[in-house]
Parts: sequence; C-alpha cells; structure tokens
Amino acid sequence: DVAVSALLTGESTAGRSVLFWNKGEGKIKSELAEVPVLVTAVWTGASADTRALIDAVRASAAAGSILVELGKASDRGMTAWRNGDGAAVLAAAAESARLLLHLGLVSGVDIVTAEHEEISEIAGPGVVCKPSGAGGGDMALLLAMDPKEMSVAEAALREAGYLIFARLPK
Repeated sequence: DVAVSALLTGESTAGRSVLFWNKGEGKIKSELAEVPVLVTAVWTGASADTRALIDAVRASAAAGSILVELGKASDRGMTAWRNGDGAAVLAAAAESARLLLHLGLVSGVDIVTAEHEEISEIAGPGVVCKPSGAGGGDMALLLAMDPKEMSVAEAALREAGYLIFARLPK
C-alpha cells in the first residue's frame, strides 16, 4: 500500500493508477493505467469483523456461484478501467455492489451495511457506492464520471458526519 501510494503521488503518475491481477500459478502482473472515473474513499464509521464475514460466506451453500459472478464483474471492471471506459467501470462497480448485497443476504451477514446504504442514498443517483475494505463494513468507494456530482456527494456526506479519506484524481 505504501509503495503504490508513493508511486501514485509522483509527478510522472499523476492521474494514473496501478492495476494488479493474478495471472495464476502465483504470478502477479501490474501495470499503470489512466484513471477513467473519479473515486472517493469514505469511512463508514464501523469496523468489519473479517473473520466472521469469511466464516459466514464459507458456510453458505449459495455463496460459490455469487463469488464466481463477483469475479466476472471484477474482470469486466478491470478491463474497462484499463480501456478507459468510465461508464463500464461504473456498471461493473454497481454490479459488484449488487452481488455483495446478495452474498450477504444468502450468507446471513451484512456485507453491505446500513452505513453503505445510507452513504449510497446521500451520494445520489449519479454516484456508485461500492463496499470495500475488510470484506465489507469498513469503507465505501464512491465512483462517478461527473466532478460536480462527486463534489456534491462529498459535501453531503461530510455534512452527514462521514469521513472522506481521499479522492483519486482523474
């Protein structure tokens, strides 16, 4: 995290991001890519119990197929990010959020918490809210194309008492 953050704050990488993915057999690939959407990190104000979430998902008979679909949504999102297709990034993030909600429901845990739902509602329809962090609960990533919509969402969330960590520059 520290190395990537330092890399992204350098002048030569302004407005760029680092994509990592597993190529199988323990091989990890990375590359720099332009940032196709605005991304803001928001703390939900609640910590997640990662172990409890993992245990619940593992115990759910229905989780396997949802995890496969989450992987597909992630692949679509990464491909869209790499290709600079902001609309497709937002669609993949929205699909991931929907699948995480479903995963939590079939597993009997709140992966998408009440705080995530409130953050999404406050942020408004032009901003996608995707749970992130330790299996859900800790953070929400807001993604948007329109800087004005993102600024309005950030201001409304601050007003509601949420802590905005950072916005990844586009």
